[in-house]
Amino acid sequence: MRRPLLLAALLALAAPPASHAQVFLASTPHPDFSIGPLFVVANVRSDLSTVTVNVSFSLTPRPNRRVEDIAQDLYLLWPAEVAESTAPGDADPALTRFLEARGFTVVRTGRLTLRTRDRMQLGTGVPGELIGEVASYATFVRPGPASLLGTGTYVKIPWTPKMAYLLSVMTLGLPLRGLVTPKAATWVSETFWGRRWIITAGYGDVGSLVLPLYPLYFERRANVVHLAREFSLVIVNFADSDHLHIDEISPASASRRQSRLRASTELVSLTLSPS
Repeated sequence: MRRPLLLAALLALAAPPASHAQVFLASTPHPDFSIGPLFVVANVRSDLSTVTVNVSFSLTPRPNRRVEDIAQDLYLLWPAEVAESTAPGDADPALTRFLEARGFTVVRTGRLTLRTRDRMQLGTGVPGELIGEVASYATFVRPGPASLLGTGTYVKIPWTPKMAYLLSVMTLGLPLRGLVTPKAATWVSETFWGRRWIITAGYGDVGSLVLPLYPLYFERRANVVHLAREFSLVIVNFADSDHLHIDEISPASASRRQSRLRASTELVSLTLSPS
């Protein structure tokens, strides 16, 4: 039986073009803080089903600003569909009202757990401790025939002082559908070499202009929270690497090695540059 061939594409934008944006948004325009450190960790299983992406971050206030000066809710834009909720209860209805007022069609809502991880837990695989707050999300599409062009997710992360702790990070888990897609190929290629799949992971990309995220980003681009000058990474873990073959990695600056924590797992990582 052939092992699935996977092409891993990691995106890090040191100087984003106009069609790209940081995916964190502040509640108020021109925020006086940045995101960093930031760790985006995608976990790919051998069956190539739902990919869980853990977004771990901390806020870095500008010099001479206190934590209480930056207190506000955060929002996260993600160019993919949340497959399922990870916390019980209904999403904040304000998300649906906000999106529908702009002509979008909301297809799914729910809540997501939030955790905090101490500096000593980073890199160990320990999920961290649940906090009292939960995030709300709404997955949405453009109206009419344009709904077939793709989905986006809008996440509200309620403010907590833990966001700006110096010795810990907040972690938001996103079970995402559609991150792994088949690579276009001829039937001859698939017959003799098998189907190839592509996963794209990164930060700072809201996708094509036709996707539903871009109009939302364009409206709120003054609220963009930029990446701080902190050590930040995109990581993709490929479980069961004995049966999942990584065929190609892009860009060339990404590194690849066996995981030190998990057996039969390969890890691909890329350092993020501040915007």
